[in-house]
Amino acid sequence: SISTASVAAASAAATASGKRARTLVAENKSTKMLIAISCLTPGRVVPTSSLLVDERTKVRDIVDAWATSFMKAQGGLPAGAKVLGAENFPLELGLSLGKNRPNLRVALGRPTIVVIWPKDAIPQAASPASKDKDAEALRRARAENAKAKEQQAMIKARDKKLQEKAKEVQKKEKDQTTLKQKKDKDKTSLKKKAKLEKKMKKRAAKKDKKAGKKDLAKKAKVEASAGTKQAKEGAKHAKEETKKAKEAEKEEAKKAKEAEKEEAKKVKGAEKQEARRIKDEERAAKKARGEEVADSDDEDAKSTGSGSSSDASSSDDDSDSSDSDNGGGVDLSRFLNDS
Repeated sequence: SISTASVAAASAAATASGKRARTLVAENKSTKMLIAISCLTPGRVVPTSSLLVDERTKVRDIVDAWATSFMKAQGGLPAGAKVLGAENFPLELGLSLGKNRPNLRVALGRPTIVVIWPKDAIPQAASPASKDKDAEALRRARAENAKAKEQQAMIKARDKKLQEKAKEVQKKEKDQTTLKQKKDKDKTSLKKKAKLEKKMKKRAAKKDKKAGKKDLAKKAKVEASAGTKQAKEGAKHAKEETKKAKEAEKEEAKKAKEAEKEEAKKVKGAEKQEARRIKDEERAAKKARGEEVADSDDEDAKSTGSGSSSDASSSDDDSDSSDSDNGGGVDLSRFLNDS
């Protein structure tokens, strides 16, 4: 692989020979990028080159330096050469590497520039003196590159130490701020707690006072309610007694009426029985004198038909008793006839 220092040395050698020189930025900055250059040419296999370059460098300067250093081409990239990106997309040589980066294909984990090298532009083998000169330049470039890497590592270590120290200071300040905030918070919490306790005591005293008044009012209300309830129960009891007395009077009146009705019924039945007895005696006397007497059953039917419906049951009882008396009357008439 070729380092940035070797590319810079090769570019300086090209300037000394009177040809157009292109300079790459070799400073250790955050804009550096590791890229690869793949060369395709008929009849020759060219290994892929790796370069650490600044992404602000123009693509033309990069490929010219690479062509001069690696391909030993005098004057940089030859005419007819093509510089392609992903999917054979032609790169803008006048733009920087950073602006052309979206158009580069990625191979072996790095952005890759593809150079199509024309067959007629392949350089001839270099002389031994030129080879020694290039080897010396390459050695010096490698040494410079190693020194630059060492310096970069030292700077990186120093920056890391400074960052760690800054982090420690920041953490210490943060811890102090947190501790202060915690103290302030605890102090505020204690004040709030004392204030809340005072408020709760005041509220409890007020509640007890209110509860005492409420209990007195409740007790008075219960007593009043008990008196009202007792009065209501007395009125209710009196009402029930009055109702019972009325019901007893009604029952007595009903019984008296029924007894009176029964007595009237008995008197009426006795009157009817007496009337029948008299009729039976008259009939027996007529028979004894030999007069014609109507059948007692017809007279009973007539008397029954002329009676009211309300006295049906009593007339039945009277008819039974008259039948028995009738039987006695017939026997008497027979006795009279026989005599």
